[in-house]
Amino acid sequence: MQKGRNLVISTIRIIILIFLTISAYASNIDFDLYLTTPDQSKSIHVSNNEIIPLEGNLQIKVYSKEDGFIDIFYESQETPRDSILLNPIEIKAGQVITIPSEDKSFNLELSSGEVNFELAFKGETETFLKKTTVYAFDTENLINSSYRDQLDLTNKVSLDESSIYEIENFKNKYSTLMEINEKVSNIRGDLTLRGSSIYSKLAKGTVLIINYKNDQILGYGSGILIDSQHIITNHHVIYDTDELYVVPYGGPNIELKDKSMHYAEILKVSNEKDLALIKTIPISDDIGFLEFSDEGTIDVGMNTHAVGHPDIQETWTYARGYVNNLRKNYTAEYSEISLNANVIQNSTDVIPGFSGGPLSDENGNVIGINSFIMPDGFQYAVTSNEVLNFLKKPNDFDGWDNSSSSENNIEIADDNSLEGYECFDQNKDGKSDFCGRDLNNNGYLEIIYVDHDYDGSYDEYREDENENEVDELVIAIGGSSKYPNTHDKYYYDLEDDGSGFDEVGHDYDGDMIVDEYHSI
Repeated sequence: MQKGRNLVISTIRIIILIFLTISAYASNIDFDLYLTTPDQSKSIHVSNNEIIPLEGNLQIKVYSKEDGFIDIFYESQETPRDSILLNPIEIKAGQVITIPSEDKSFNLELSSGEVNFELAFKGETETFLKKTTVYAFDTENLINSSYRDQLDLTNKVSLDESSIYEIENFKNKYSTLMEINEKVSNIRGDLTLRGSSIYSKLAKGTVLIINYKNDQILGYGSGILIDSQHIITNHHVIYDTDELYVVPYGGPNIELKDKSMHYAEILKVSNEKDLALIKTIPISDDIGFLEFSDEGTIDVGMNTHAVGHPDIQETWTYARGYVNNLRKNYTAEYSEISLNANVIQNSTDVIPGFSGGPLSDENGNVIGINSFIMPDGFQYAVTSNEVLNFLKKPNDFDGWDNSSSSENNIEIADDNSLEGYECFDQNKDGKSDFCGRDLNNNGYLEIIYVDHDYDGSYDEYREDENENEVDELVIAIGGSSKYPNTHDKYYYDLEDDGSGFDEVGHDYDGDMIVDEYHSI
């Protein structure tokens, strides 16, 4: 291996540099990776476990809160564990290092595959080592054809129920992704780059929450990140939902449809305080966590700041105002809520899409959660003390009382879920190699399972519901011989035109619910 420069940028080593993103933000050192255009005019933050393209440009930004040294190790299926640096790089407290430089980026030509890497930091008070995995993948390999024209429908065999993956339990949510991508557009723009430090702090700690019911958007609002997984918001923002999706901030100059999206579960709710706690998998986008100040620090006339989403196309918007009064044991009726809580009466210029988001002081510390507007023209925020007391209560949410909601957010397959499937033996070895389902009995198999290597286990699920010979959804089945040692991945062609997949979903825990979505 050549050692002629401080940074080794051979093809295999450049592949590793794309993965400098960490999910542990408690450390004194942060790494952020951005895929960029060649002129650096646009960048997209790369999240942990993300599927990334085979070609692109990247920059890496490293920030440390203390003096120390960094080193980066990697390994892949073809490459043993090694460092990508000739020597560890020294970094100073408060320093930001951009690799390769502010005005340059790496031009990448990657090979498909899975890469593990370890990020090492050694400082005066901390030694840090984190291992993670990301995937460089050519989605064109999935869509060379729908495979249906290659299938032999003459050698039919009996249905082996044990071989069928329980697809009826999957939340593939193609329609959900279609609607979100149709409704969202460019967000924020140059204002983000010129915004104050308090805006940047609040924006990174504020998420967009999308409330779905019966495959339609029921509503949307804001939420506050208290760590990489837990989000505090209003009860009325998530009320009666079938499923929740969370979109983190992710950085400036990014379109919402380029960002990651996370499935969220509800941990607890309080109608009386209009509060809810929800949880996602760890978020590794360009985010921050907000701290709460005691309501005893609130003074009438003090300035207030807020970030929220007045419209699905006008997200992460800033508002400013001041405190009018602190109201103890305030009662109000709104949006299925019977409130009795301490609230901050204020004149911050917020509207309903700010609900669940932060109301902060001049230091960016949260003094309340924007909750409702009264006919008197004032806005009201449930105080930070109410939030902190709520967080101490047990996680006891067990579903909505409304019988129309899906209990525990899980779809259950009925006893006839395998009805209509037919299986066929391609290589005539007596075992089924693909099974399909004709949903409308017209001779076209809209749903198929494919065993590519004839080993008795299905590798992919493919769905072409509109019968245009383009699979709008392909599920790579984790643990199969073609996709070993990984989780289920859902590939969506949202344009449904065969030009490539637009979105990938990850089911990390095998519960047949997609935990996180990324744009490709």
